[in-house]
Amino acid sequence: MSTQYDDGCLKGIAPDPSKRTMFDGSSGWLNAMVIVPDKIEKYYGDCELYQEFYDAMKKTVLFQLNRAKSKTRSHNLNNPLHEYLYDNYVHWGEWMEPNTSPVKTLSEIIMNGDPEICTTYLCNDLRIMAEVSKKLGKEEDHSFFKEAAEKTLKAYQFTCLDEGKVKNEERMCRYVRPLHYEMLSEEGKRDAARRLHELVVKNGYHLNSGFLTTHILLRTLAENGYVETAYRLLTQETYPSWLYAVNKGLTTIPETWEAIDENGVPHESLNHYAYGSVVGFLFDTAAGIKIENGKIVIAPKPDRSLKFLRAKTLSPFGTIEVAWTYEGEEISYRITVPYNAVVTIILPDGREFEVHGGEYNY
Repeated sequence: MSTQYDDGCLKGIAPDPSKRTMFDGSSGWLNAMVIVPDKIEKYYGDCELYQEFYDAMKKTVLFQLNRAKSKTRSHNLNNPLHEYLYDNYVHWGEWMEPNTSPVKTLSEIIMNGDPEICTTYLCNDLRIMAEVSKKLGKEEDHSFFKEAAEKTLKAYQFTCLDEGKVKNEERMCRYVRPLHYEMLSEEGKRDAARRLHELVVKNGYHLNSGFLTTHILLRTLAENGYVETAYRLLTQETYPSWLYAVNKGLTTIPETWEAIDENGVPHESLNHYAYGSVVGFLFDTAAGIKIENGKIVIAPKPDRSLKFLRAKTLSPFGTIEVAWTYEGEEISYRITVPYNAVVTIILPDGREFEVHGGEYNY
């Protein structure tokens, strides 16, 4: 909040004593002001966070909405809800996609905008604010944000989809984002997930995502039925992949997928955590540990490519441990849950258990 301007814009980097620039307020960066408090509140169940950050969150959303309404590019004026289509100003976009030029990417955004990215984040923020305002009893705000979210979704679907489906794309981010942020119908989801899977296969099980969707790429694949595809991406060792940097000897997370080229020349920052966010997939999908609104659900999604997995986390309820191991044709699970919680365990074969504190083996 200390870097937020009166109009709701936020600095792209904090702390940053420099003057405001055209990149401050960039979609995907700015939205942390809304997404982070919401994630923390749902994890810890502390509604005081909403009360503390509500005004700053609201200013952030209204800043984006005002920008969307302030002007629309001429080629999008045919959209009946173009005031809710966020297609202007300068943004970092899907930063550092492999085999792309950052300069070219920025030039394209400056020339044409990126309504797919910006409108998705605006819609997601509006939905969060509709939920938060309802929880806090702010009925007028709730009605406003709910209606704005619905209109923003329709504006997105008019411009960014073709008959309800993602337009033909070679960029994985264009499928991951609408899938994760619920911008598609059920039929649209199935089509986008299938095409995302096919694109991964076509790329030889290499990714081509950047800063904004890498953290949800594997999770999106797994949640839509392509678990094996997600693991093949996870365990890929050649460029571009997570293990490429490991095989180059790096002990930190680099900013770019290339990190160190074939001639041993380093590229950009070698300590830039964005792609390290893949560890979230290991905890909430591979191990299956999910905590939200006071409920713990453990629904692991294993794969033979790892052979075994052990995950341990200190949750608001106490320590949770999940381990699974392949033994021949069978897989065994060992799950330890806190004594002051009721936990739902869902195994891949469909078996479901409601358990109290202790260790369970399946």
